Amino acid sequence: MSMQTAIRPAHASPVANAIPRQRSFYDRARNAGEDILALLKSRYPDQNGGLRGPDALSAAAALAGEFALRSAGLPLPDKGAWLPGGVQDHVLFVDGDNHTAWSMIVQAATAAGLAADQLPDIKRLVESVTGSLGKAPFPPLSAPPEYRPSEKPLHAGLYLRESVRDIADLHGLSLPDLVIVLGWTAGMVIVESRHTLPLAVAVRLAAEVMIGTSRLAPLRGDTVQS
Repeated sequence: MSMQTAIRPAHASPVANAIPRQRSFYDRARNAGEDILALLKSRYPDQNGGLRGPDALSAAAALAGEFALRSAGLPLPDKGAWLPGGVQDHVLFVDGDNHTAWSMIVQAATAAGLAADQLPDIKRLVESVTGSLGKAPFPPLSAPPEYRPSEKPLHAGLYLRESVRDIADLHGLSLPDLVIVLGWTAGMVIVESRHTLPLAVAVRLAAEVMIGTSRLAPLRGDTVQS
């Protein structure tokens, strides 16, 4: 797939091309993804009117991790509780028969020019991130300082989850569908930020944030951390 295929939203989004469901779902998923991308652009503009790639990417990945956790249907404990991997991993990266949030990120990044041998090993990243549970900062980010988000990943859910949930409801998406759409959105941020945020760094950042937020109870409005 060419880079132009990856960035042409009207009829060739990765979600629409990759998920083998009826056309009405393609339309709803594409429209939801575009709405979420617009939301991120409005919240994370750069000084030139573009997109602050690290912050927007971190937010999309963090929301994917949080909604994967919510889609598992498990009771969520109070703030700061660590949660083992399991059901939430299925829609994030485990499902080998259907597309996942991770597969959408990989598809967009490779379409933008990232070589296959530059992709991180997702299983090793899971081990690395989960091995840092209980340590600060969490999730651990390997990106150089200039490519790290200025906003803590967990704050994305606190500030954006209701708007994103409203978008999903508007377009009739289930929570697992929303997770995949958020993976597509993260991929589109990677494509749009590729000139200021190196592709390999971006993909790894998305994976670390996504895994991390799927392992930690989401923040609530009364638990903001500075």
